[in-house]
Formats: sequence, C-alpha cells, structure tokens
Amino acid sequence: MSILEDYNVSFVIRKIHRSEFKLIISTKVPALSEIFYEIRDLDRSYDFLQTLNDVIANKLKGIYYTTQSLAFIDIQSDVTSIYSGEDFDKVFKDTIPAGKLPTEDLKEIVLAWIDFIRQNTSFKDYILKEYQVTFNIQNNNGIMMARFNSKNKFLDQLIEKLKSVETIDQLLELIKFIERYNHAEKAFSIPGSKQIVVLGQTVKILSNTVHLDGALTPDYTLPLSDFKEFVLEWKVFLSKNRLNEI
Repeated sequence: MSILEDYNVSFVIRKIHRSEFKLIISTKVPALSEIFYEIRDLDRSYDFLQTLNDVIANKLKGIYYTTQSLAFIDIQSDVTSIYSGEDFDKVFKDTIPAGKLPTEDLKEIVLAWIDFIRQNTSFKDYILKEYQVTFNIQNNNGIMMARFNSKNKFLDQLIEKLKSVETIDQLLELIKFIERYNHAEKAFSIPGSKQIVVLGQTVKILSNTVHLDGALTPDYTLPLSDFKEFVLEWKVFLSKNRLNEI
C-alpha cells in the first residue's frame, strides 16, 4: 500500500471566487492541509522539501513555525506534529497534536504533491475527470440527440434538459447572482423537466421525492463551481455541434 493510501490522501482542485486552488485532503490526518496550504506553489514546495531533507539528515535539529491559519508545526527528524492554535508553547509537553506522522512519510506526500502541481491541470480538466463526464451525440431514429454522461444519473438528466441557449443563459445569470450574494438560494425550473435545481453555494437537484414531513429531499448535491463548469461546457458542446437550436 502506498503512503497516499495509508493516509487516505487525495489532491483536489477547487474554484473559489473565480480563483483556482490546489488542495490536499486526508481523512486520516486532516491537519495535513495546514502544511500544504503554506506550500501551494512549486517554489515553496521545493523549499519545504529541502527543509525536510535537512531535518531528516540531522543537518537541522528541528524546525518550528506558525502557519497563516495559526497552526503550529513541529518538524523533527523522526516525526512531524501539527498543533492547532497560535498559543502553543514547546514547553507544554502534554499538548496533544491535531495531527502527527513520521517525517519520512510527510516527505513522500510532499513529493507526490509536487508531481500533482507540476501537472498544471486546470479546474475544468480536473472536474470533468473527477465526475467522469463525457459528451456525445446519439442518433435517435434520425434525430441527433446530445448526451451528457457522468457518475450521477440525476445530474445527467438535468443537464440534458438544457436544450436552448435561452434557458442555459437564464441559468448562468442566476448562477452569477448566487456567486455575488453568497448566502442567497434560488430555485430554477427547466422547461420539460420534472426536476428542480436549487442554486446556492451547494447546488441541490430535486425531483418529486417527498418525505412524510413534506420536505423535498435532494437526489444529488454538488458545489456551485462544479455545476457551473458543467453548464458552461454543455453550452459549448451544443454550440459546436449546432444542437442548441431546439
């Protein structure tokens, strides 16, 4: 088993306020994100890797520093500890770290991180791969139909109902409104579809499923930035193939 699997590490790309960020997620040591936010570009990653090498080789006796999020990092030759809060003092030996791992393991994760950011993958390419999205055209009894396929059937059904430029543009305008007002939430109905999409920072796709208490239960949820990317790419696909004149 690899080090990434040992720590349940995944590298992701998120779009926040129109800027793309490469991030690390570890379900085993969530505090790892405190370190990797500090080394989010190649130059800082290489500098950090050199520091780890020097500490492991005992050229440095240990490194202590506070991150921008006020976590405290204690890097020793054998183990690296991550503490929450700016008031941590090394004198307090009983302080329990928020995360801890062998420094050699941290080095392996940093090497994988460097490979990830060197790939220079865009948010669009990442998100299409992450959701296993494909676009294709199907001949249905002589009628050419655009198809959207992903890892979720409810998302597929919703996107495929966006058949006109007018509807897509209305949806995109509503998405812009939600982006501008972070706490807003708006429902959008698509002509010819029984589904409803509720737009917020988290997008909810709903059908006619109703609980006994009358509350609509989302069939699927996803981040607004991801949903917007799919709508934009669908619009481009329809336009290129002249399938947006229905």
